[in-house]
Amino acid sequence: MILYVNGCSYSYKGRDIEPNWAERLKGALNPQLKLLNDARSGGGNDRILHTTLNTLQSLMNEGKKPELVYRDWE
Repeated sequence: MILYVNGCSYSYKGRDIEPNWAERLKGALNPQLKLLNDARSGGGNDRILHTTLNTLQSLMNEGKKPELVYRDWE
């Protein structure tokens, strides 16, 4: 089971708040979920859109469709 997250610095793993919101959501939903976080600081909306589409297509081709997808826009 996969939780896929993409977005800007608010979703990025390196924020000052540990664990970040995505890790907290994973724990609240199901600690057994695999968290795949493609978020990057300052990546911009184009990067968010294209990496989300490419990653989801790759995962589906591998038979690993995420159970939940979240992306934020800057």
